[in-house]
Amino acid sequence: MIALIKFLMRFAGIVLFATALVAMVSDGSKSIARSEVVVTSVRQMWEGVSVQGPETMRESVTSTVDPQVWDVAVEPVLSWPLWLVALLTGSVTLWLGSRRRVRQPSYI
Repeated sequence: MIALIKFLMRFAGIVLFATALVAMVSDGSKSIARSEVVVTSVRQMWEGVSVQGPETMRESVTSTVDPQVWDVAVEPVLSWPLWLVALLTGSVTLWLGSRRRVRQPSYI
């Protein structure tokens, strides 16, 4: 069961890395076309997928935990570049799903 969970973590990490790469290429091509730096935030991407998504999450977070959690922890992350968030979460999930190697002593 642990092996399956680790496999799914590695798979999710690779998908997030691919998402980061696509977001970087997309932002780069938009920047070249507009002759200015264009960065797609997590909020912009999320609102493109579901207009009510961020608002629904805000209501859920503020009703279940302290409303300051939204202002201090979640809101800043939504303003970060999409490629950065995907790269960081992909790195963490790949690390969590990595296979641990048993080290053999070098003198054997």
